[in-house]
Amino acid sequence: MRVNDFVHVAVAVIVVDGQVLIAKRPEHLHQGGLWEFPGGKLEPGESVTQALERELKEELDITIKPERPLISVSHDYGDKKVLLDVWLVHHFEGRPCGYEGQTIAWVPLGELNKRKFPVANQPIITALNLPEFYLISPEPDLEYWHEYSVKLESALKRGVRLVQFRAKNLTAEQYFACAQQLEKLTAAYKARLVLNTSPDVFQAYVDKIKTVALHLSTEHLLSCQHRPVDKNILLSASCHNLAEVRHAQLIGADFITLSPVKPTTTHPGMKPMGLDTFKALVADCKKPVYALGGLVSDDLAEVFDAGGQGVAAIRGLWY
Repeated sequence: MRVNDFVHVAVAVIVVDGQVLIAKRPEHLHQGGLWEFPGGKLEPGESVTQALERELKEELDITIKPERPLISVSHDYGDKKVLLDVWLVHHFEGRPCGYEGQTIAWVPLGELNKRKFPVANQPIITALNLPEFYLISPEPDLEYWHEYSVKLESALKRGVRLVQFRAKNLTAEQYFACAQQLEKLTAAYKARLVLNTSPDVFQAYVDKIKTVALHLSTEHLLSCQHRPVDKNILLSASCHNLAEVRHAQLIGADFITLSPVKPTTTHPGMKPMGLDTFKALVADCKKPVYALGGLVSDDLAEVFDAGGQGVAAIRGLWY
């Protein structure tokens, strides 16, 4: 991607008490009539945060302090190419108003998909609805299922809100019987359960549970030539290199895990990519990316700085 070919836009996602501030684009502008997150083009010599502070003062008459990067998204509309640098904002001074005549609205986070946004904004909405931590469960032993459930509930009590159920040594029947129990447990904490299984097995059992999330192993990812589930089903995938990242985007994955970032005991033979390579691969991705491999919750700030959605882990979050 040649950045110079794209219009560089600073975008602020302002979230207060579960409400998100959005604005409607004037009809005469590109993508006019659609809703968007406030922001605007960088001026020569400006940083993204400087542009955000200036644009939101001009557009909404508020003073903000950008908190952290959320996601970077590039998109080619055919008649225009944009690079959206998106930052999260939780605090501001002043009372927002459509200072340039635009309509503004506070919308509940879970209702953003009911509004019509430009295509480039969809990954932003996905990122907003994903948490900072993604727990991948260790292989369960059915003889100690109660202890396993207690361990998971402990993680949920600590705030984990996205859980991948990974179990390679169970039959399909055993897997979904366990998944039904875990779904009830995660639902009690308003967390989302992601099933790590094949698309065929998922489709065979999905009507028996309420979860609407599937995770593709790298093997299953590469066997798919198109999105294997409906768009209303959240889809993630395991990636380790640029080719896999691009394939995940090609089939329409909603988010990915990228690993190994650091050395791991579970895959001692795999060379870690490090945060610099992670950052470069994230820059090539239009979807939220979790850093996986040898990471713990204390690594979150570094992952944010590298453009990641958050930290995915087994041992680092299962304690």
